Amino acid sequence: MKFINTANQAEPDAETHFFRGNRYQIQNDPANAILCYQRAIDLNPDFAEAHYNMGNAYQDLNMADQAIGAYQKSLELEPDNINAYNNLGIIRQELADPAAAMQCFQKALDIVPDSARTCYNIARLYSEQGNLTEATWYYQRALKIQPGYAKAFNGLGIVLQECDRFSCSIICFQEALKLKPDYFEAYFNMGVSFQKLGSLKDALRCYDNALTINPDFPHALWYYLLSLPTIYESADEIHTHRRRFEEGLERLISKFILSHPDQKKAALAGIGSTTNFYLQYQGFNDFPLQKKYGRYVCNVMQANFPQWAQPKQMPPRTPNERIRLGYISSYMASHTVGKLFLGWVENANRHDFEIYCYHINKPTDQLTEQYKHQSDHFYHIYGDIAATARQIISDNLNILVFTDIGMFPPATQLAGLRLAPIQCTGWGHPVTTGLPTIDYYLSSDLMEPEGAQKYYSEKLVRLPNIALAYKKPNQPLKPKTRKDLGLKKKAFIYLCPQSLFKYLPQHDYIFPRIAQKVPGGQFVFIANAGVEVSRKFRNRLARAFEEHGLKLEKYCLFLPRMNHDDFMSLNLASDVLLDTLGWSGGHTTLEGISCGLPVVTLPGQFMRGRHAFAMLKMMGITESIARDEKDYVEIAARLAVDRSRYLELKQRMQANQYRLYNDVTCIRMLEKFYRSVISPNSD
Repeated sequence: MKFINTANQAEPDAETHFFRGNRYQIQNDPANAILCYQRAIDLNPDFAEAHYNMGNAYQDLNMADQAIGAYQKSLELEPDNINAYNNLGIIRQELADPAAAMQCFQKALDIVPDSARTCYNIARLYSEQGNLTEATWYYQRALKIQPGYAKAFNGLGIVLQECDRFSCSIICFQEALKLKPDYFEAYFNMGVSFQKLGSLKDALRCYDNALTINPDFPHALWYYLLSLPTIYESADEIHTHRRRFEEGLERLISKFILSHPDQKKAALAGIGSTTNFYLQYQGFNDFPLQKKYGRYVCNVMQANFPQWAQPKQMPPRTPNERIRLGYISSYMASHTVGKLFLGWVENANRHDFEIYCYHINKPTDQLTEQYKHQSDHFYHIYGDIAATARQIISDNLNILVFTDIGMFPPATQLAGLRLAPIQCTGWGHPVTTGLPTIDYYLSSDLMEPEGAQKYYSEKLVRLPNIALAYKKPNQPLKPKTRKDLGLKKKAFIYLCPQSLFKYLPQHDYIFPRIAQKVPGGQFVFIANAGVEVSRKFRNRLARAFEEHGLKLEKYCLFLPRMNHDDFMSLNLASDVLLDTLGWSGGHTTLEGISCGLPVVTLPGQFMRGRHAFAMLKMMGITESIARDEKDYVEIAARLAVDRSRYLELKQRMQANQYRLYNDVTCIRMLEKFYRSVISPNSD
């Protein structure tokens, strides 16, 4: 912007330049606004408001360093400007400096204790850090100060969502929309809560409303086109939604032009918002769809991060230099994946391998500390794909192993880049990734059927046994009794502990068939966090029992989700663990076997349906492995009516379970594999 001085035209004063800058800001032209504010400051260096507004303009242009300088100068001149402190805190938060951000927000709150905006900012910061209790308190405080604060209702709804209080979160989003009817983010968040509850129809309506207001909102578009039910009413419904997913994926691939700057960013946001997690629970061969999805993810990631798209050369190593081995996970915390794969890190040969661990999700706990303790280098980087990639690149790894691709969007995004010369995935999510950037799939030899390579885009590596060095879980010192847990005292308890979305409708008949043969049996299920999911499953199962002339209430019990000790007590109080068909229990089966529970299983077509089968084979126990569904029913019933057979099997389960735990055979073979891909002639 050029200012012209003539003999007949005097130089405008500082305030005139300031107001011109404000007009440019209103017109969404921050670059010209900055020129005006700068001229105002040149004329009046102590113009605090001009410094502050220039900080806002720099913030609009994502020029963080310049914005920080402008805000700091404005605060030197006007120390009580809480807006400057709030904006400075937001920038610090975006720069991943939560301590500095909180310091700014606290200073703002010291100046004006009843500032709703400051309370809101503190709540957002606590929420980002995973401190949901403090986040809730500050959101509620913001709403007490300003009851019509739509953004605070939305933020509180998100926190309640993370606490699995989905019905309460929906109320918050509805309040936000009453105050701001065009609040498309609130519509989207409400859709997520409905989906978590198990009401996909309501969720899709919310996503559609969000897109009506903002058709370019990628999160809503991805959810609208790719969302699948958590649970199905019928086998026909599975086919309907699978077709819908396929059509949605094609639509997304064709919609975004990845050479266009805005569209490639939108696609990046889309793949970063959700995964196709529930696709694998439909029971089909997912290889074609996974491959199509994986290639698209790679195209999106490489369009946005071309510097990390090219193949990497193997770093040279001196004869005595350790192999730099990285493990990246979304769940290095108290989660099934974290528990299963800790042994890969704990039992590593530290003389030959230098271990790098990258935890990329928010939660941390005691298990996180164990990963940290067992690593040579540990990083917790959450919410920043670029920062995570830079760290991994700077560590110059030889091999990078993802433990769980397909469960947490950032893991899939990072796996779509080339961050190490050799990239592998573990079976934390037991299905091919479809990503051309993942070279090897590290699986279990016992779990994989013959000819399994055709189900993988990666080269399949079949590690010995179950491919885990898993510690036997601790049992409660004072286990709860059947009475404590609400179980029938004299019933033969069939424990069915899997997530309800693993139970497909075509297999519902199995439970009443067993019940017909075992009138004194009781099936114990664990309810889903989504009440609608549990209701649908219960109603579906009730129909199956009615078709066999039986009442669900007589045979089935649904217990709420429980802590580790209570869950282990439930295993100890049960008689048999019934494995799910199609998607076998992994961690839950390991827990059940540790309690001496006999397991009835039917191995499926794919690795994900063969976990319990592999564990029983490893223990040398095959009599509870069924040949087909009819045999599954017969075995389950026989164990209830033939007491001597049951006790003999239970005794063998207890005697042979030692074979299953702390097995380091797979670790030594895993390390042999690592050496072979680094130096093909090393072994």
